[in-house]
Amino acid sequence: MDALSTAQLAAIEAADLAKLGAAQIAGITAADLSTALIAGLTTANVTGLTSTQLGALTSTQVAAIETVDLAKMTTAQIKALSTANVAGLTTAQMDALTSAQVGAIETADLAQLSTAQIAALSTANVTGLSSAQVAALSTSQVAAIEAADLVKFTKTQVDALTDAQFGSLTTSQIDALTTGQISWLSATDIAALGSDVSALLNDATQAGTLKVALSDTQVSALTSAQLSLLTTATVAALSTTAIDGLTTAQLDGLTFAQLDAMTAAQLNVLDQPQVASLSAAQVTSDGTATGTLIELTGVTTSLGTWLDSIVPGSSYA
Repeated sequence: MDALSTAQLAAIEAADLAKLGAAQIAGITAADLSTALIAGLTTANVTGLTSTQLGALTSTQVAAIETVDLAKMTTAQIKALSTANVAGLTTAQMDALTSAQVGAIETADLAQLSTAQIAALSTANVTGLSSAQVAALSTSQVAAIEAADLVKFTKTQVDALTDAQFGSLTTSQIDALTTGQISWLSATDIAALGSDVSALLNDATQAGTLKVALSDTQVSALTSAQLSLLTTATVAALSTTAIDGLTTAQLDGLTFAQLDAMTAAQLNVLDQPQVASLSAAQVTSDGTATGTLIELTGVTTSLGTWLDSIVPGSSYA
């Protein structure tokens, strides 16, 4: 087949091209594979393209591969694409890849994909990304993953995300995380979310509920700044175990409104050092003995005594 000239190859009609076997396709040099010829390949003979041919294709030639044909290519063929031509994959082609094919893309090639190409991955094939591939994604590529695709990430994939990648997640992506995925987040992952942690915890659709019960380790990772972003409804929904695990540094971030929203059960688990770390501005509306006190119905006498030591004469005790 390689004896045919470029002009002769171009003259082959689509019906005749379809009759060529995989071995015959393998005999055509990459330079002679016009976009028309490539588009004319079938699901039966596209597997004839060799690694050498595929590595030598231009991005324009790669873009000419029909999606139905692309889906039939082997993982070895996908792996043979180069860093130079992988950018030619269209969004339709990215969507058509199987999960196995996605997993075959070399990390060096993956880095060349645009954010539009990453966004084109589907809920069906995004699970094909290996932990090495996930870790190799740039922060901009991670931010481009559609929320519907991100929620399909397995524990292995979530664990592979770096702190920098977690920091690049958009609020839409964070808000879409499943309770299972949230439970997989490490303390450093939680910290890396920064102010966007509010999208993780505050449930805008169900007032007064917490999206997920964080583990003691996860709660301990929240900074005082992150805690200050929680809505009063979210604070009221925290478990007593989570409240008990708050450090004095974390408690410094809570506002009067947040403390006032706590239930008696939550307040009663605070010990003396935790209460002593609170300021007058946190336990009264104006920081003085005449200000409105945080709600104390049902709290223990000892808690009232500790609070009174913060604002003497406040009648906490």
